[in-house]
Amino acid sequence: MKFLLDQDVYAATARFLSALEHNVVPVAKIGLARADDSDLLKTAREQDRIFVSRDRDFAGSAN
Repeated sequence: MKFLLDQDVYAATARFLSALEHNVVPVAKIGLARADDSDLLKTAREQDRIFVSRDRDFAGSAN
C-alpha cells in the first residue's frame, strides 16, 4: 500500500508501516509540511495514496 503521512503523524508510525514494506511518504519530504488539508488530500488522491493524519478537525476542513 502507498501512504502519505501528515506532519503530525508519529515517526514510529512511519517506521512501522515501512517495516511492513509499505510505500510511505511524509508530507515534509515532498515540500508540503505547511500545505492546507485540502491540498494534502488532493495530493494523496493524485498519487493514489492513503492519507494518514492525526488532525482531529481534518474532516471538517477538507472538501
